Amino acid sequence: MAYKAEYADLFRELPDQALVEAFNTKVGIRYFNFAIQGFMNALDAEIRTRGFDLSAITTNEELSWKYKIGLNHKKIYPLIEPMNDVLKNEHDAG
Repeated sequence: MAYKAEYADLFRELPDQALVEAFNTKVGIRYFNFAIQGFMNALDAEIRTRGFDLSAITTNEELSWKYKIGLNHKKIYPLIEPMNDVLKNEHDAG
């Protein structure tokens, strides 16, 4: 199945904030399969076509999935805590 194409069609229709929320669902994942890979590749492509300022979350032109992100006036920025720290804090509290 062509997951990237399927997700590309979905992401094309979403408003900007929904793309941010979709990105945030994959921060901190520890497993990958073809569907997740298609999701992330299609999301990366759609984010880039929207003309967002990605400078705060890219290294060597690659998107970083380390932090959840926010969006303000077409600028994407990392939220402060890395997802691994959030998970650790939730585990320690529980």
